[in-house]
Amino acid sequence: ATGAAHCWAVVYALMIAVLMQVVRLHGPQPDYTDRIPSWIFSTERLSSVMMLLWCIAGSAVCYIRIIQVDEHMQGLPLDSRDTGCPK
Repeated sequence: ATGAAHCWAVVYALMIAVLMQVVRLHGPQPDYTDRIPSWIFSTERLSSVMMLLWCIAGSAVCYIRIIQVDEHMQGLPLDSRDTGCPK
């Protein structure tokens, strides 16, 4: 989880750095988005979509593992003497 969040944070930090450089060079104008390269917006969109897909895939894997544990009755032991694997 931390790997994907870290990559997402790095991409957004780079976006902010580019935006700050554009504002620094051209001044704080309401139309500064016209001066930003188009690949910046594409990279931002791609980063957001990939983070969303990673979250959905992680949730799906977690849900599948929960279902598999219930189907095989591999829950936690109910008694301290019951430490063996279920048959």
